Amino acid sequence: MKITVLLMVAVILHVSASTLAQKVTLSVKNAPLVDVFNKINSQTGYDFLFTTSIIKNANPVTLSANNEELNEVLQKIFAGQSLDFSIENKSVVVSVKPIPVILNTGVVKAAPVLISGKVVDEKGNTIPGATIRLKGSNNAWTTNAQGQFTVVVLDPKSILIFSFVGYQAKEVAVADLKNPATIVLKEAVGSLDEVQVLAYGTTTKKLNTGNVITVTSEEIEKHPVSNVLQALQNQVPGLFIQQNTGNIGGAFSTQIRSGSSIVGSNPLFIVDGVQYPAGQSLQFLNALTNSATSNPTNMFGNALNYLNPADIESVSILKDADATALYGSRGAYGVIIITTKKGKPGDASLTINGTDGVTVVGKLPPLLNTDQYLEIRREAFKNDGVTPGPADLDLNGTWPTDRYTDWRKYYLGSSGQDQKLNLTYKGGTELSSYLMSGSLHNQRSIQKGKGGQIDGDMRFDLNSTSKNKKFFIDMTATYALSRNNAIPYDFILALTQAPNAPVPILPDGSLDWSLGTNPAAAINALYLNTNNNFLSNLTLRYNITKDLAFNAVFGYTLNTNKEFRAQPTSYFAPSATVATQATSTINTFNNRATSIDPNITYNHLFFNKLTAESRVGFTAQDGNNYVLRTTGTNFNSDQLLVSPTSASGAVVSTYANTPTRYLGAFIYGRFNWDSKYILSLNGRRDGSTAFGPAHRFGNFGSVAGAWILSEESWMKKISNVVNFAKIRASYGTTGGDQIGSYGYLNTFGITGTPYAGSIGFTPSRIANPDLHWESKKSEEIGTTLQFLKGRIEVDGSYYRSWTTDPLYLTAISSVTGFTSVTSNTPDAKLLTWGYEASLSTTNIRTRNFKWSTFINITMPHSKLLSFPGLDNLNSVNLTNINLRLGKPVTGTLLYNYAGVNPQTGNYSFINAQGVKGDFTALQMNSVTDRTEFIDRAPRYYGSFNNDFTYKNLSLGFSFIFTSRMGPTLESTQILLPGQFNVNPIANALNRWQKPGDITDEPKVSQSFLGILSKNVYSSSTGAWVNTTYARLQNLNMSYNFTGKWLAKAGIKQLSMFVRGENLFTISKYKDLDPENLNNNSLGPLRVFTGGLNITL
Repeated sequence: MKITVLLMVAVILHVSASTLAQKVTLSVKNAPLVDVFNKINSQTGYDFLFTTSIIKNANPVTLSANNEELNEVLQKIFAGQSLDFSIENKSVVVSVKPIPVILNTGVVKAAPVLISGKVVDEKGNTIPGATIRLKGSNNAWTTNAQGQFTVVVLDPKSILIFSFVGYQAKEVAVADLKNPATIVLKEAVGSLDEVQVLAYGTTTKKLNTGNVITVTSEEIEKHPVSNVLQALQNQVPGLFIQQNTGNIGGAFSTQIRSGSSIVGSNPLFIVDGVQYPAGQSLQFLNALTNSATSNPTNMFGNALNYLNPADIESVSILKDADATALYGSRGAYGVIIITTKKGKPGDASLTINGTDGVTVVGKLPPLLNTDQYLEIRREAFKNDGVTPGPADLDLNGTWPTDRYTDWRKYYLGSSGQDQKLNLTYKGGTELSSYLMSGSLHNQRSIQKGKGGQIDGDMRFDLNSTSKNKKFFIDMTATYALSRNNAIPYDFILALTQAPNAPVPILPDGSLDWSLGTNPAAAINALYLNTNNNFLSNLTLRYNITKDLAFNAVFGYTLNTNKEFRAQPTSYFAPSATVATQATSTINTFNNRATSIDPNITYNHLFFNKLTAESRVGFTAQDGNNYVLRTTGTNFNSDQLLVSPTSASGAVVSTYANTPTRYLGAFIYGRFNWDSKYILSLNGRRDGSTAFGPAHRFGNFGSVAGAWILSEESWMKKISNVVNFAKIRASYGTTGGDQIGSYGYLNTFGITGTPYAGSIGFTPSRIANPDLHWESKKSEEIGTTLQFLKGRIEVDGSYYRSWTTDPLYLTAISSVTGFTSVTSNTPDAKLLTWGYEASLSTTNIRTRNFKWSTFINITMPHSKLLSFPGLDNLNSVNLTNINLRLGKPVTGTLLYNYAGVNPQTGNYSFINAQGVKGDFTALQMNSVTDRTEFIDRAPRYYGSFNNDFTYKNLSLGFSFIFTSRMGPTLESTQILLPGQFNVNPIANALNRWQKPGDITDEPKVSQSFLGILSKNVYSSSTGAWVNTTYARLQNLNMSYNFTGKWLAKAGIKQLSMFVRGENLFTISKYKDLDPENLNNNSLGPLRVFTGGLNITL
């Protein structure tokens, strides 16, 4: 006889029973049985478990009881009913009175079995949200906020499977369980059950057909950083991140895999389902300049500077066509999904995390001391056959020859305080959870002039599920405020002045203008930048049936900024007209995005083997970028600088407002046969405002599959050695549109100079109605292997992609009024490919000690396969002479450097005709004589990480490494060594001094004519060297306190920690910082912090 399995619906009324008595006072007449249960629950806190079907025909209850025992009252209530009850661990289980049923086999049908207990980890900590599943069915339960569970099964021979993310699943026979049961889950070895966030929903690493890497909050929190990108550097295969400056609020460059577009290949950033502008430059003002230095690169600009890393639950990096397909063209160059922390079931708790530390300067170039500098200067005059003149203050006795100032310490020798405070209050039940948090972060600059940035944020997450589990809602909002008054000037520009030059700041605090310029002038600048960042997200889900659900995500982000910068009269050398130089600018900009993302999903299990999931929906996004910049010059008083419109001179305003829209529809299907064979199909149609009406929409899609070999019977024979093996492959097409909006339209701007007394308009861009999507086709094959029960895990991937019809800035005849236009390039093709690998090992794992290692490496490549017109350089219609067939598009063409001529001491080069000589810029053709090519992209990069845990003590460190070509510091200086007030690097000590000397350092000269040969050298192969480096990127240690004294003090968890970032670098490259490779920008700083984490 077939036994039908009934799904029990538990009606549980949660009332704390800790202080309630088990006596009952009750008086009812003809009351429904459920009402009686509710009254008893409110008095005793006991929960009633029953199915609605068995009490549907229950008799009404008439009863009067005064302060009677619960059991006695229940006996009266169930008297005369066809029902029975039992009391199990604060629960009253209602069941049909057992009536033995003799089956054909002579077996008596068993009564339902109630099992209750809790799920804990190996340390005895309860696990809220753990899943209990009835093996062989879809029935499942979860533990409550206290890790407790109560389940009812109909067959005492059933098997329950207990599981939770990060732990090994455990199967237990119902017959072996005794109430109350304690189920202990062991921490998982390996990462197969790691949750990976996708475009819609989640999956596990085991079942994923795409290439997704997830970094959890546990890894992020080890890094004392203010931008989560710093914590991801070299930690994810295929993700290359470069910190462009160590200054507060600095910019980052992010690249997923090889650059597959000529115009740009920035990844898409998603925060809680909403697009976030971290992949684009923010519209900050350029950094300050003065007449003594060149213009440094923009030091500001990454929206993730305003998202607290402590609020992040995980970061998932989606790399291949399958993983990114549902983002369509937006995800053509990879996707980074950031998921913030959510409320979860659990007792209410308050977590306080505080850190205090310092930042100090990182790697700086070696420079000469005073004696060495003066030796070079005197030799320069000797080589040029002249003597020092009145302007040569360092040699003519004006400046002391025994004075020495290390400008590295003078301008960058201070330490900057770094303080953080994070508060989190969270808790909830199985149906509703909440999280509220706030933070403060104080960063001080290490530069002369000080200043710093203060960040604060508040956020909340509320989620709720209806009692019948039909409806779910989650709402998250974050507001962050940032105020930065650090001077936007990089004093690394002042490090190379003469070591015996006078100190630029006089004892009374005023500036020394004896030279007419002053590298420290920037300390008198006025600056304040205020940023407001708001993110919000609303997620809805309604389960229409067991298999069919409606989902929707609504998002809104707004980043607003007001930047004030002024150069008062004290910024300039004193003069009668200094007031006319005073300048003030207010720069206001904001980036807004509103999105809606509804979809319908269908999931069903066919034949108890095939799990089919499908989803159809669309994405609509409306955005706007707004910039208003007003600059005034010539102020009657510095007090008026706060208002640029108060200027007596010119007042110039620039305004830009760029609306953007995106629309896409998608459909996908995913089919899983017995967790062995998995197929994924994706299709999408996208529309972009980058293109005109005739070319606005594009169709894209992908197909991917995975074969889990370890589920095959023939593989299970060696499961004690190879416990998991998967092969996956994907292929897909998408389109790129990273050229800005409305390129198909003519645009106009306001003329800077009035015409006939009126403001006029001038064309600012020529239209190209033929603009359309560049096409990208991608394929990948990968594997995941686990050995020795997960103690060793190997992941490997090989990918290729072809970009055709690339978008490119192409030169046109100037008779059009323009010299270039953005267009597609027919028949052009770019190939990118690469290899990615990682190795995870659990080297030692005992009860008290654990040692694990993680190593990853990436080797990206690219090649330009075809490009019309490249065969003839003189007639090609190009704006970038660095494009070469068979070479990467990330490279640069250079002159062929032949070293320093041993007879003359001059730089020598080989021109296009193969002739070697001491050529200058006047003798070399800037196009045809550039015969050599180097690639500026990394050749390989990765990391080597180790984590150790002994009882309550944890220690971890991470080395990162990168190999690529970079410029020498010498090549960034426009003149030869030997110039007045320009200190060369220490390499100049190996200079050429007499005929026959073999060296790569030229003879020194104080003549400005040296710029002619130095110009060629700076664009030659001699200026580029191997900058391979390894860096101790992170070192962290923590200790978790335990003991009964914590509970007595009301403390749930207490730990202390110390952390360091960018601690030391190993490299033969001694010039610039090997990460940002920029002589105009400070490199990444070293960070040292310590702190406490306490949960109440």
